[in-house]
Amino acid sequence: TLKQLIGKEANALLLNLAKKDPVIRRIVLRTLTDRVGEIDKATVEFAVASLSDADPTIVSQAVISLQRCALANDLLTK
Repeated sequence: TLKQLIGKEANALLLNLAKKDPVIRRIVLRTLTDRVGEIDKATVEFAVASLSDADPTIVSQAVISLQRCALANDLLTK
């Protein structure tokens, strides 16, 4: 996938795609938080904003993604 090929540099592109296409929003959320070492501030903000999405599957993935963001934060602060 794009994220596997170029790593963290894919984050901005994936965020833009997710904002334009709600069909892939859940997949992008999962992809952005798959590698805890590549989670950035924009990813966290997107996950928080996704908590208010009308689609319950996106809300569910946002919760999971935010848990992974918390894990990344814990690893970075140790």
